[in-house]
Amino acid sequence: MATKANKKTKKREKKPVQKNGLSPKQEAFCLAYAASGNATDAYKKAGYKYASENAAAANGARLIRNDKVRARLEEIAAEAASKKIMDIKEIQERLSDIGRQETTEEYITMEGIRMEKHVAAKDALKAMELLGKMQGAFLERSQVELSGAVPIVIKDDI
Repeated sequence: MATKANKKTKKREKKPVQKNGLSPKQEAFCLAYAASGNATDAYKKAGYKYASENAAAANGARLIRNDKVRARLEEIAAEAASKKIMDIKEIQERLSDIGRQETTEEYITMEGIRMEKHVAAKDALKAMELLGKMQGAFLERSQVELSGAVPIVIKDDI
C-alpha cells in the first residue's frame, strides 16, 4: 500500500510535445481541421474522447481559439498556398519540356478513345519564345531618328 509520502513524490507523466509546442492530438486536430474545415469532425478524428456531439463541438471550438493551435493552422494554410503557386524555376522547367516536345497532351477521339499526342510545333515555339523572354534573350530595340533642329526650352524658376 502506498503511503502519503510516496504519493507526493510521484511525478505526473509528461505528455509528449512536438517542436511547435502542440501535443500529438493537437497536431492531429490541426491537420484534420485544415483538411475538412470542421472543428467537430477534426476533434473526433484527432482521437479526443467526448461524451456527446455538443461536447465535441464545444471542445473543437475551444481548440481553435488556442493560440498555438491557431498559429499552426495559419502555418498549414501558408504551406498549402505556397505549394499551389509555381515558382520561376518550375515555370522555366515546364516551358523547357514543352519547347523540347517532351510533354504530351491527352485528348479523346470521336469514338471515345483516349489518346496522347506530343505538343504541337506552334505551342513548342511559343514556349521557347516565352522562355527566351524570361531569360532576357530577346531585347526589343528601337531606333529613333531626328531630323532638323530640336527645340530645347529652359525655364528659369527663380
